[in-house]
Amino acid sequence: MTGTFAKQFEARMREEIPEIQVLQMQFGAADTDNSMAAMQSNGAYYISMNVNIGSVSTRKRGVSDIADQIRGMLAEYPELKRYSVTEGQGG
Repeated sequence: MTGTFAKQFEARMREEIPEIQVLQMQFGAADTDNSMAAMQSNGAYYISMNVNIGSVSTRKRGVSDIADQIRGMLAEYPELKRYSVTEGQGG
């Protein structure tokens, strides 16, 4: 079920946010060999996405506007108990 939701949400993001250039997604439980992931509070219902929206020179909207759009999209799903959209983690 988590994988189905994640894939549907990814498709929706790609459709509604044209600035997305790369979207990486992981879901499920942490691998026991990954100590950093194992320390986080994740489990069978954990989804992590990293989104690259490209350089500011190639888009019309700012990162905060896009992040707010994603937050609004996530808020439409009452089954989500907790989510976080963090800006500016790229390099």
